[in-house]
Amino acid sequence: DITNVVTGKVLEVEKHPDADKLVVTKVDIGADEPLQIVTGAPNVYPGAIVPVALVGATVYHHGNGIEKIKKGK
Repeated sequence: DITNVVTGKVLEVEKHPDADKLVVTKVDIGADEPLQIVTGAPNVYPGAIVPVALVGATVYHHGNGIEKIKKGK
């Protein structure tokens, strides 16, 4: 039941301005513009190839079952 998940290449990683445990990334998924993605993943780095759940994707979230990915602010 997983949908709308693609791979992407992390281009940039910066500290989140308002949260100590989050980072702001730019990820190339082959679209016209890179996506800005906020994550708490401690192992993300420029050049990493990562799975990207697009807005509207359905994914299994440990302990919460299937969840739909929403666009954040």
